[in-house]
Amino acid sequence: MVFVLLGTDRPVESYRTEVAPDLSAKQLHALAAEAGVEVGDRPGAELLRARLEGVTRKRDLAGPSVVTVNFPDGMPLMECANTVTLPQGVWDSHSPGAFADSGSPLWVGSDSPALQALLAEHYGCPAGAPAKSKGDKL
Repeated sequence: MVFVLLGTDRPVESYRTEVAPDLSAKQLHALAAEAGVEVGDRPGAELLRARLEGVTRKRDLAGPSVVTVNFPDGMPLMECANTVTLPQGVWDSHSPGAFADSGSPLWVGSDSPALQALLAEHYGCPAGAPAKSKGDKL
């Protein structure tokens, strides 16, 4: 198994919510407009409910923190990197701001030197976890 560690001082949690089953189509459309969900094709209530439940939201967590990603044995290096870096990927889902504005981790560590170097170069951050000092929470 390959792992990646992403250091952050502003962690977030991504989550999805269920939509109440008794909402009217009008209420669903209002929620969709508020959440930025596509309604131009005039979807029915069930499709609109599914679209709303697919919206990922974020909430702040106390920091600093380390985002840990474990990849299965044999997963190609570039697939691992893409899983972390793509829009709405791992880093996007665990960093503050809108999905397009997720910024960079403080540092990147991995048991794969090649993956660590690739991600550190991509984000322009240090490669390797910082040395722990006594009392650090990381």
